[in-house]
Amino acid sequence: MRVSTSRIIDNLPSAIVQTDTAILDDPRIGCILVGPGMGDVPQLLTLALTAKAPKVIDADAIGHVGEPERLKGQDAILTPHEGEFRQLFGAIDGAKPERALEAARRSGAVVVYKGPDTLVAAPDGRLGFAPPAPAWLASAGTGDVLAGIIATMRARGMPSFEAACAAVWLHGRAAEIAGPQMIADDLVTAVPQALDLL
Repeated sequence: MRVSTSRIIDNLPSAIVQTDTAILDDPRIGCILVGPGMGDVPQLLTLALTAKAPKVIDADAIGHVGEPERLKGQDAILTPHEGEFRQLFGAIDGAKPERALEAARRSGAVVVYKGPDTLVAAPDGRLGFAPPAPAWLASAGTGDVLAGIIATMRARGMPSFEAACAAVWLHGRAAEIAGPQMIADDLVTAVPQALDLL
């Protein structure tokens, strides 16, 4: 894993931290995750969209997309919660599955529409329904963990829709293992145990 940042970050296991300009045309990059911790720096999203690698667009990056059609042809996965979804797509009529599918069609991206009833929608009309997940997943940092799992699955070669569905399942099972007092770090620690359930 390579982390591009404007400042040094210590103690990131299995990560290369670079503080200079990111080089995104490296064919070894399997997936780019943009958004967690990004803040108000829209240039990071613009830079990521110049790369050929698949992308996961999460958190702060969602607010900088602008028009959803900007993502067409990007091999992207979007991970909005309700507020981010409305900010990007506006008011779409219908039930949550219909809104998710319309968002995927408009953006050309796989949409992981997060919430207590998380859905995964693909532009081709496929729709995945997440099994029930613990309520304690609605805590700080857990969405970043989900985005990281999705990016990892995609980087390992899984197609976008399948990577998103598998990651949502794994995220929920890891939360069950971590328990109701968990923080995001506990969720990360529980992922290997959740993989053992496969």
